[in-house]
Amino acid sequence: MRNKIFYWALALIALQSCIAPRSVINSGKVTPKGNFAVGIQYSANVSTAPLNSVKNVVKDNIDKLPALLDNASTDTVALSADSIQWLNDNLENIGQGAIAYAADPIGVGLEYYIRYGVIDRLDVGYKYAGKAHTFDVQYQFMGSTGNVDDLVSERWYGSVGVQYSGQKVSIPTWLTPIQNTIDFDFKRRDVMVPVIFSRSFGNEEEYGSISFGLVMNYTRLDYSTFNTDFGSYIDENGQVDVLKIKAINNTQNIFSYGGFVNLKLGYKYFYVLPSLAVYYQNYGSFQNIIGPNFQLKGMTFVPTIGLRARIGKSSRQ
Repeated sequence: MRNKIFYWALALIALQSCIAPRSVINSGKVTPKGNFAVGIQYSANVSTAPLNSVKNVVKDNIDKLPALLDNASTDTVALSADSIQWLNDNLENIGQGAIAYAADPIGVGLEYYIRYGVIDRLDVGYKYAGKAHTFDVQYQFMGSTGNVDDLVSERWYGSVGVQYSGQKVSIPTWLTPIQNTIDFDFKRRDVMVPVIFSRSFGNEEEYGSISFGLVMNYTRLDYSTFNTDFGSYIDENGQVDVLKIKAINNTQNIFSYGGFVNLKLGYKYFYVLPSLAVYYQNYGSFQNIIGPNFQLKGMTFVPTIGLRARIGKSSRQ
């Protein structure tokens, strides 16, 4: 039981390596027809709900677990009634923390992307972010559609996009002991719809732009575990009892809403793109692996810094 609790705590931290691609770095102007935009960015996902869920887990395992299992040399440990209650509460908190991380992972990571202007006012893109494959399309409904060499008087742009991403949140191979015990399985699918307005710096974003807008995100989270015996212990009456983890097969639909602001700074072909998106999310009620259901809601902050290059010729004839 000592090892299993230790691996559970490690697994909770390991889930931080996966993040949902919810940064908004595009301006209201789409990639001009026949042009490519390629880039790399470093994004973070900082969500308050998982932080609140895990803080008690970390504290309990640091302060109480060593004393509880001190001098225990066998898998079956003699526990008092208070210790049994603490163990149940601790595992309930660990399960809640793991599910919260899958719903909105805290972490940082590199993202790579490419965009192409298919026709006037429409471009498409692909992004690889951690373990997530992301596809999107963006339609420009306001502003001109040329390159930096095409002289225009317009400076305001507007567009709307739709982005789809999918990933499987998995526990690393070095944590196979816990995976073999309960078989954690998390899968998420995200659909993001940003509405973007931007103001050009110079002619057709020659020096960049400032962008802002609103964004909605829908997440479908599927998570499951096996029904299994977590471990045995000896209660205060001298009887051997078994702590059971219940099987779960649950789907959660999560909606989040927020806003963003970003900058595009550079000259003609190369730009630096800092951005910040902020979301509010009411995740709803989740089925835990042990204990009652629990509620989650909170804020998520997505800061990003990136580099972008435009590849292509002017549309001027």
